[in-house]
Amino acid sequence: MKVATLTHEGFVINQIERPLASRDEVVIQVGACGICGTDILKATDPTFPRPAVLGHEISGIISEIGSNVRDLSVGDRVFVAHHVPCFTCEVCQRGDYSLCPHFKQTNVFPGGFSEFIKVSREHVAHTLHKIPDNISIEAATFIEPLSCCIHGQKIMGLQAGDRVLIMGVGPIGLLHLQLARANLAREVYVSDISPHRIQKAMELGAHAGFDVSRQSLSEYLSPMSQINAVIITAPLKSLLRDAVNIVARGGRIMVFSPFDGTLELNVKRFFDDEIKIMGAYSSTPYDYPLAIQLLEQQKVLVEPLISQVLPLHQIDDGIKLARESKELKILLRNSDDVLS
Repeated sequence: MKVATLTHEGFVINQIERPLASRDEVVIQVGACGICGTDILKATDPTFPRPAVLGHEISGIISEIGSNVRDLSVGDRVFVAHHVPCFTCEVCQRGDYSLCPHFKQTNVFPGGFSEFIKVSREHVAHTLHKIPDNISIEAATFIEPLSCCIHGQKIMGLQAGDRVLIMGVGPIGLLHLQLARANLAREVYVSDISPHRIQKAMELGAHAGFDVSRQSLSEYLSPMSQINAVIITAPLKSLLRDAVNIVARGGRIMVFSPFDGTLELNVKRFFDDEIKIMGAYSSTPYDYPLAIQLLEQQKVLVEPLISQVLPLHQIDDGIKLARESKELKILLRNSDDVLS
């Protein structure tokens, strides 16, 4: 089978032996896999260990099932997430499943940027779901990132009636926008440096969009109503300083993007105004059913987020495109014979 392997020279398409399912496992023919921001970071970071097979926004069809697997059949259209918590450790007992030490130790084999993947017993039990008939293979690749957004908005306690600002409206920001509206936010504002992405956000229901390449957020927001919740989706740590200065008293700030280094903040606001900063990493098995339901009921639309669908062998082009501000989501079509 074909696999896109990340090397120091970029991605190389090579052939490896197709995995076989044990009695508790499933093999999936990958129909499509989304290119995530973390895939871009790893692919462009020369210190990231290589060779590696990336890709975790996966959908496809079951091509083989083990003898012990129940309620699944060859030919089922499915989604699977890549990490599984242990459910028993102290961290899991607190409900912090994505922080479980076992979480990052689990994965599908060899990775989503391949024609076939093998899914372990743990994944079959906790992260594999059938795709409803009205969700395409391409749209199903958004189940994992949408689940991450659900996890993040749960952590920050986004409430009906909140006024929300989303800083950065790439694919993740646009999912957060629609999810906040589904959660009955009073108003959702967005900020970005890309007029194209701001326009897409307006089409998907944003109340206002701020082009921060033209003027600062404080200039835009000074006459505006109070912002109760800020979600940062762009990997620019200075946005956290802006969020601390902008958010209303008692407001919450969600860091939904990896930052490096240190940052000086207006710490007086924590005591005087009881603002809160929190982070969110990945998703949990309890988020996938809601993500599927939101897509099935079309409360979150993902087709408008797809910029291009490329064949697996054009993965280098896909990574380059995904870094451009005029693009949104880039998908890889791993197997041409998997029907949408």
